[in-house]
Amino acid sequence: MSRMILALSQYPPDLGGIASHMRALAPGLRPYGWDTTVVAADGETGDTPNDPGVTVLRAAIPYSGSDFDAAYAHQNLGLLAEATAVDLDAVDLVACHGSQHALAAMALQRRTGAPLVYHAHNLYTAPVDPDGPFGEGTMHDIERDVIRSSDAVIAISGYIAGLCLRLGADPDRLTVIPKGLPLDDFAGAWTPPDDPVVAFVGRLSPEKGLETLFEALALLRRDRPCRLLVAGAGDDAYTAGLLEAVRSLGLTDAVWFLGALEPKQLPRFFQSASVTAVPSHMEALGRVALEAQASGCPVVVTDTGGLGSLVDDGATGWKVPPRDADALAAALADAIDRPEAAAARAVAARAEVERGYAIGAVVERTDEWYRKAAG
Repeated sequence: MSRMILALSQYPPDLGGIASHMRALAPGLRPYGWDTTVVAADGETGDTPNDPGVTVLRAAIPYSGSDFDAAYAHQNLGLLAEATAVDLDAVDLVACHGSQHALAAMALQRRTGAPLVYHAHNLYTAPVDPDGPFGEGTMHDIERDVIRSSDAVIAISGYIAGLCLRLGADPDRLTVIPKGLPLDDFAGAWTPPDDPVVAFVGRLSPEKGLETLFEALALLRRDRPCRLLVAGAGDDAYTAGLLEAVRSLGLTDAVWFLGALEPKQLPRFFQSASVTAVPSHMEALGRVALEAQASGCPVVVTDTGGLGSLVDDGATGWKVPPRDADALAAALADAIDRPEAAAARAVAARAEVERGYAIGAVVERTDEWYRKAAG
């Protein structure tokens, strides 16, 4: 007999690491006897995939403004309202993916009497009004409360696990299970172009470090022709600022903004680049780096958060300090100018991904912790 998970999360066509992870995790849990009902905010356009063992409910969120306090409250209230479409007495486990759903998750834990598993994908970093009811202090309190009230906490990296411990997580109820990759989707050979190309994939937002990457590209182009392909979307005003930064550096012809790519397009995108840059100021894990490594593309990452743990500098890629355009340019130049060394590091990185991040192993470990929480 199947057991029911009520998950508060993002799900495709939503973009981002949580949605991609859930698309692999939820169907994978079905052979272990779990059916998953996902309650997600109604946001991205496109069709929700029809995955076996997964029901996706879309919650209408009436507020779409920029006030964080209002948006947070409306999102959690909307998720709770949509969850009433579920037979809450039949729920065996509540899974909360991210603190943006934490209030709704704790309310559902109390209503259903089911155990709560908190997936700590990241801890709160977005800028908000510190004086508002959901300002930084309150978000700190919400994350502390959901971590302490959960029957299990699954952190996506050792870095995030350490932060959870600082917020009061019970070490016996805390584990690290990274986001997994369906490695078959990333099959194919790395075929770098004759003319150097740097790839970037990610949301266009300040923490992703694009301004530093633009400065590094300007330095790179002093000695070699090189293009940067940017795959991602973001806030219109911030994107306009990025375009102005490109223009001011004289890079208009060298930087191509491609918009967001479909997940199925990413492997070939990575495999067609000379190197992938992940210049983030902070990452809880760094799924883009994993996807590039799984695709066989060399990577240069910043040594920050959980991202730095994905690369053994000099063996599986290059690692540089965040916000350091000179170091980033030097690492990218080394990857471009020494293709044989880059290829060797890429092969080693792919092997590490196969050992530690295959979705099958991630699903199996998640099932173990769900059963531990559910009893």
